[in-house]
Amino acid sequence: RTPLSGILGFTNLLQKRALDETSSEFVSSIQRSGENLMTIINDILDLSKIEAGMMRITVGTFSISGLLNSVETFFTERVKEKGLLISSKIDKSIPDTLMGDATRLTQILVNLIGNAIKFTKQGSINIEIYNKSIGEGKVVVGFIIADTGIGIDKEKLGDVFERFNQGEDSITRNYGGTGLGLSIVKNLILLQHGDIEVQSEQGRGTTFN
Repeated sequence: RTPLSGILGFTNLLQKRALDETSSEFVSSIQRSGENLMTIINDILDLSKIEAGMMRITVGTFSISGLLNSVETFFTERVKEKGLLISSKIDKSIPDTLMGDATRLTQILVNLIGNAIKFTKQGSINIEIYNKSIGEGKVVVGFIIADTGIGIDKEKLGDVFERFNQGEDSITRNYGGTGLGLSIVKNLILLQHGDIEVQSEQGRGTTFN
């Protein structure tokens, strides 16, 4: 990652300089390719850590509303570019201050919401955080990420959490990606004693819960 971070750092500096139109397009292409490559590298490293039993869940105090707000802010420009609507709701019975691994939770939400945006050409992405159970100082929080995107074929639904798997053979060609993201998401959730399910219909959107 270090040499790639250097490349991305220099392309950022180049983008701040006065460039002609062609040079600007070249630098933007380098930037996009570098960012895509960084995503692939991070996914492979995360998967390697998980499989080696080296991925650790670090519990700390965090604000659930603050975490959700920062994730939504991260996607503001991308949502605006695609002309999509994004909405979110947190069950009022959930305390705002929780104990958990905010970093891994953010990683899970960024992956799921990022996928929802990528595979949705028009419509909306809805995020709901609900109370699965509460008692004796412990709350189990559920998350729903629903989109109005391209959906997944029913025959492929059972395989979406497998490594290097994507819903359709044409997805890598048309949308990019490695097919590692959902595998990492599921493993991170299992490490925190949770589970994840998916419901989808081709052409009518996908819901992760």
